[in-house]
Amino acid sequence: MLEFNDRESKVDALRRVCTPLIGMQMVRFDTAQMKHEDGQWHDCLDLPIRLYFAPDQMVSVAWSHFDTLFISNDASVNLPVGDIEIRWVSDEIQTLRPSVERTLESVHLARGEFTINDREIEIWTRLLLEFETGWLEIFNGLDENAFAFHRNRPSDELVVCC
Repeated sequence: MLEFNDRESKVDALRRVCTPLIGMQMVRFDTAQMKHEDGQWHDCLDLPIRLYFAPDQMVSVAWSHFDTLFISNDASVNLPVGDIEIRWVSDEIQTLRPSVERTLESVHLARGEFTINDREIEIWTRLLLEFETGWLEIFNGLDENAFAFHRNRPSDELVVCC
Protein backbone atom coordinates (compact mmCIF):
# COMPACT_ATOMS: atom_id res chain seq x y z
CA MET A 1 0.00 0.00 0.00
CA LEU A 2 1.44 3.37 -0.99
CA GLU A 3 1.20 6.63 0.93
CA PHE A 4 0.34 9.99 -0.62
CA ASN A 5 0.25 13.43 1.02
CA ASP A 6 0.07 16.22 -1.56
CA ARG A 7 -2.86 16.85 -3.90
CA GLU A 8 -1.02 16.03 -7.12
CA SER A 9 0.32 12.68 -5.90
CA LYS A 10 -3.13 11.74 -4.55
CA VAL A 11 -4.77 12.56 -7.89
CA ASP A 12 -2.10 10.59 -9.80
CA ALA A 13 -2.50 7.58 -7.48
CA LEU A 14 -6.28 7.67 -7.73
CA ARG A 15 -6.06 7.78 -11.52
CA ARG A 16 -3.70 4.78 -11.62
CA VAL A 17 -5.71 2.69 -9.16
CA CYS A 18 -9.29 3.69 -10.01
CA THR A 19 -9.37 4.30 -13.77
CA PRO A 20 -9.58 0.54 -14.53
CA LEU A 21 -12.64 0.35 -12.22
CA ILE A 22 -14.75 2.90 -14.10
CA GLY A 23 -17.78 1.13 -15.55
CA MET A 24 -17.47 -1.80 -13.13
CA GLN A 25 -20.04 -2.76 -10.54
CA MET A 26 -19.07 -2.65 -6.86
CA VAL A 27 -20.17 -6.03 -5.51
CA ARG A 28 -19.28 -5.59 -1.83
CA PHE A 29 -17.06 -3.79 0.66
CA ASP A 30 -15.14 -5.10 3.66
CA THR A 31 -14.20 -3.26 6.81
CA ALA A 32 -12.02 -4.43 9.67
CA GLN A 33 -13.06 -5.32 13.18
CA MET A 34 -10.72 -5.82 16.10
CA LYS A 35 -11.25 -8.18 19.02
CA HIS A 36 -11.05 -6.42 22.39
CA GLU A 37 -9.94 -7.94 25.68
CA ASP A 38 -13.58 -8.53 26.65
CA GLY A 39 -13.95 -10.81 23.58
CA GLN A 40 -16.22 -8.37 21.73
CA TRP A 41 -15.58 -7.30 18.15
CA HIS A 42 -15.52 -3.56 17.39
CA ASP A 43 -15.08 -1.62 14.16
CA CYS A 44 -11.47 -0.73 13.41
CA LEU A 45 -11.76 2.13 10.93
CA ASP A 46 -8.02 2.86 11.09
CA LEU A 47 -7.51 -0.03 8.66
CA PRO A 48 -8.50 0.23 4.99
CA ILE A 49 -11.93 -0.21 3.58
CA ARG A 50 -11.75 -2.76 0.79
CA LEU A 51 -14.01 -2.17 -2.18
CA TYR A 52 -14.60 -5.14 -4.49
CA PHE A 53 -15.64 -4.71 -8.11
CA ALA A 54 -16.86 -7.33 -10.59
CA PRO A 55 -15.40 -9.41 -12.02
CA ASP A 56 -12.33 -9.60 -9.73
CA GLN A 57 -10.94 -6.17 -8.85
CA MET A 58 -10.41 -4.55 -5.48
CA VAL A 59 -9.16 -1.30 -4.07
CA SER A 60 -8.09 -0.66 -0.47
CA VAL A 61 -8.41 2.88 0.89
CA ALA A 62 -7.38 4.37 4.23
CA TRP A 63 -6.93 7.89 5.55
CA SER A 64 -4.63 8.52 8.47
CA HIS A 65 -2.44 11.13 10.10
CA PHE A 66 -3.20 14.66 9.08
CA ASP A 67 -3.98 14.10 5.40
CA THR A 68 -2.30 10.90 4.29
CA LEU A 69 -4.06 8.70 1.73
CA PHE A 70 -3.13 5.02 1.53
CA ILE A 71 -4.42 3.24 -1.56
CA SER A 72 -3.69 -0.04 -3.32
CA ASN A 73 -5.22 -2.73 -5.51
CA ASP A 74 -4.50 -5.48 -2.99
CA ALA A 75 -5.27 -6.51 0.59
CA SER A 76 -2.31 -4.72 2.19
CA VAL A 77 -2.91 -2.62 5.29
CA ASN A 78 -1.56 0.78 6.26
CA LEU A 79 -0.69 -0.03 9.88
CA PRO A 80 1.05 -2.91 11.61
CA VAL A 81 -1.50 -5.02 13.50
CA GLY A 82 0.95 -7.14 15.50
CA ASP A 83 -0.83 -9.61 17.77
CA ILE A 84 -4.20 -7.86 17.52
CA GLU A 85 -6.90 -10.21 16.25
CA ILE A 86 -8.54 -8.70 13.16
CA ARG A 87 -11.42 -9.95 11.06
CA TRP A 88 -12.89 -8.52 7.87
CA VAL A 89 -16.66 -8.21 7.59
CA SER A 90 -18.70 -7.52 4.46
CA ASP A 91 -21.32 -4.81 3.97
CA GLU A 92 -21.62 -4.00 7.69
CA ILE A 93 -21.76 -0.20 7.48
CA GLN A 94 -25.29 0.89 6.57
CA THR A 95 -24.14 4.25 5.14
CA LEU A 96 -22.21 2.49 2.36
CA ARG A 97 -24.87 0.03 1.25
CA PRO A 98 -26.48 2.26 -1.44
CA SER A 99 -23.28 1.89 -3.50
CA VAL A 100 -23.28 -1.93 -3.49
CA GLU A 101 -24.28 -3.50 -6.81
CA ARG A 102 -23.93 -0.11 -8.51
CA THR A 103 -21.65 0.92 -11.36
CA LEU A 104 -18.73 3.24 -10.65
CA GLU A 105 -19.04 6.28 -12.91
CA SER A 106 -16.25 8.59 -11.72
CA VAL A 107 -13.75 9.27 -8.93
CA HIS A 108 -12.96 12.66 -7.42
CA LEU A 109 -10.70 14.12 -4.76
CA ALA A 110 -12.34 16.84 -2.68
CA ARG A 111 -11.01 19.50 -0.43
CA GLY A 112 -11.46 19.02 3.30
CA GLU A 113 -11.96 21.66 5.96
CA PHE A 114 -9.22 22.61 8.40
CA THR A 115 -8.39 25.87 10.14
CA ILE A 116 -5.56 26.96 12.40
CA ASN A 117 -5.84 30.28 14.24
CA ASP A 118 -8.74 31.39 12.01
CA ARG A 119 -6.66 30.60 8.91
CA GLU A 120 -8.05 28.05 6.46
CA ILE A 121 -5.52 25.37 5.49
CA GLU A 122 -5.83 23.65 2.10
CA ILE A 123 -6.12 19.90 2.59
CA TRP A 124 -7.43 17.24 0.22
CA THR A 125 -8.87 14.55 2.47
CA ARG A 126 -12.10 13.44 0.81
CA LEU A 127 -12.42 10.68 -1.78
CA LEU A 128 -15.72 10.73 -3.68
CA LEU A 129 -16.87 7.79 -5.78
CA GLU A 130 -19.80 8.52 -8.08
CA PHE A 131 -22.36 5.76 -8.64
CA GLU A 132 -25.68 6.06 -10.46
CA THR A 133 -27.42 6.20 -7.06
CA GLY A 134 -25.22 8.92 -5.56
CA TRP A 135 -21.79 9.73 -4.18
CA LEU A 136 -19.90 7.51 -1.74
CA GLU A 137 -17.50 9.59 0.34
CA ILE A 138 -14.52 8.13 2.20
CA PHE A 139 -12.86 10.88 4.22
CA ASN A 140 -10.38 11.47 7.01
CA GLY A 141 -12.32 11.29 10.26
CA LEU A 142 -9.44 12.30 12.55
CA ASP A 143 -6.90 9.56 11.84
CA GLU A 144 -9.39 6.97 10.62
CA ASN A 145 -11.77 6.37 7.76
CA ALA A 146 -15.16 8.01 7.94
CA PHE A 147 -18.02 7.58 5.48
CA ALA A 148 -20.97 9.39 4.00
CA PHE A 149 -23.35 8.80 1.12
CA HIS A 150 -24.77 11.76 -0.79
CA ARG A 151 -27.74 11.45 -3.14
CA ASN A 152 -26.60 14.60 -4.97
CA ARG A 153 -23.17 15.77 -6.10
CA PRO A 154 -21.44 17.62 -3.25
CA SER A 155 -21.04 21.30 -4.11
CA ASP A 156 -17.51 21.43 -2.74
CA GLU A 157 -14.34 21.95 -4.75
CA LEU A 158 -13.64 18.65 -6.56
CA VAL A 159 -10.76 17.42 -8.70
CA VAL A 160 -11.78 14.84 -11.30
CA CYS A 161 -9.44 11.86 -11.10
CA CYS A 162 -11.20 9.54 -13.54
